[in-house]
Amino acid sequence: MYKFIVKNIIAVTFLIFANTAFSNNCVLHLDKAFYATGEKIWYQVYLPKLLQDKTVAVKGVLVNPDGVVVRRFFHKSKKTNAIDGVLKIPYNFNSGYYKLLFKVNPKDTKEELVLVEKEIPIYSDFQMQQYEVEENINEAPAIPALQDDLNIKLSLNKEDFSARDLVNVQIEVTDKAGNPVDANYSVAVTDASLIQDAMPQVSTVVRGPAYSNEQMANLNEAIYVIGQVMDTLNEPVKVNVLSAYASEQNKFHYAKSNNDGLFTMDISNFYEEQSLQFVGFPKEIEEIKVRLIPEVNTDNKPKRVIKINEKIGKYLEYSQQRKKMAQYFEYLEDNAETQKFVNEVAELKPDYNYVISEYEKFENVASFFTELLTPLAFKKVKGRYVASMSNPRAQITALIKLGGKPLFIIDGKVTRDADFIGKINLGNVEEIDLFYIPENIRRQFKVMGAHGVVRITTIVPQFELPQNDKEDLFVVNGLQIPTEFVPFQPTPSNNSKASMPNYATPVFWSPNNAVENGKGELNYYQTDDKSTFVISVLAQSKSGKMGFVSKRYQVK
Repeated sequence: MYKFIVKNIIAVTFLIFANTAFSNNCVLHLDKAFYATGEKIWYQVYLPKLLQDKTVAVKGVLVNPDGVVVRRFFHKSKKTNAIDGVLKIPYNFNSGYYKLLFKVNPKDTKEELVLVEKEIPIYSDFQMQQYEVEENINEAPAIPALQDDLNIKLSLNKEDFSARDLVNVQIEVTDKAGNPVDANYSVAVTDASLIQDAMPQVSTVVRGPAYSNEQMANLNEAIYVIGQVMDTLNEPVKVNVLSAYASEQNKFHYAKSNNDGLFTMDISNFYEEQSLQFVGFPKEIEEIKVRLIPEVNTDNKPKRVIKINEKIGKYLEYSQQRKKMAQYFEYLEDNAETQKFVNEVAELKPDYNYVISEYEKFENVASFFTELLTPLAFKKVKGRYVASMSNPRAQITALIKLGGKPLFIIDGKVTRDADFIGKINLGNVEEIDLFYIPENIRRQFKVMGAHGVVRITTIVPQFELPQNDKEDLFVVNGLQIPTEFVPFQPTPSNNSKASMPNYATPVFWSPNNAVENGKGELNYYQTDDKSTFVISVLAQSKSGKMGFVSKRYQVK
């Protein structure tokens, strides 16, 4: 009896551990097994069970065959079980095996956890002559790296279809006991004869490693950058105040580094990219150097040689024809619709504004403020301009001078080099804003504006920052702009576009679909291709269980 109880306890413990481990895995679903330049990579990332009730910043990284990051972007999970998006492959990408990674950052650490990664073959269809042909590239069909805890059944409205037919798909999802379940699913429809059969050994579904509850318990919710602070001797330095000016947001972000100079800086939400310039705190260490930590570790492993077979070669030939046809009929981007977005920009209210056209012409910025009586003053010391800021509204004489070096912001770039600013041709300056009232400075710039702030807007930006400032200027990436797949829609017969051929690939892609009480349905129109097609569906239940199924059909 004792042995029986122990045996059952072990079995139950194993099942609990297995289910926990499985639910702590991230799973990636791609629309295709390989791609040609100019195409789009559509994806859905199913998050581990532990992250489904949280808001988490997920970083995506695309690495080229040389180990160089060519795409970097963020998603916010926003208490959902999956995130989805698209990556456009530029025409100038070289052929090779690229790597797509999705990562998260545990708070209070300077490292990232890789949720899932996938090696992706990308071909340039304009480099057809360079590929090595290997007919034995076909291997056994790939099996998705996940446990099929869900049963998925697909039923079509017909057995055979014609071009531009409506395809209706009924979806049933049950657990292993046959009970219907609620689930989220993604679906891809592609040409089987040109894609699945050309590279069957490459799965469109990949499962990431499992992490413990502790590792996933406290993840960063904000867009972030990870880097290291060094002094002028390239020695790591600990700082309690590290700031960075975000050009598009008109604001400073703050962080501090540890004993090794490492830091993680959280940044407010923004889309696409902006410049981020790190600035030292004068009362701690003004001259700093910052380097951002690479997202991937480069190794000395030889690059995999990308090869083709007859079917891949045929796909690339068709890819060329599709691009020429799409360009001719002007529908190259019709299968993607990008949502409009507006980045939030902090409104900076100056204490005084100068519109330069309203004043006499002076040689440079320094001469302008030397001749006029203003809170900002320039003077020469040992042949170089220095600047100071005063607060003429101060009630106490001792508080009139702000002390230290004012901070200059010129066309979104930051410097404290008054000599550089003073020599700027005033004829190219449109406006100059002064910030000198302490309470206003603290509200808008915090500690970095303690000595006063000067914002300069030029007519034509045509300057280069001093080397010390330029070294700490980086372009950082924000949230990916939400983009939806727009499926093919036959146009009415009286429309001039009705006769336009459409051979889009994939035929259909749809993430974040819902199955309620085990039932789901989707509809799409077939394109003009006549071939064998395959529907691939990946589903995840609310408990984290997953299942994958594919079904073929003919278009004649």
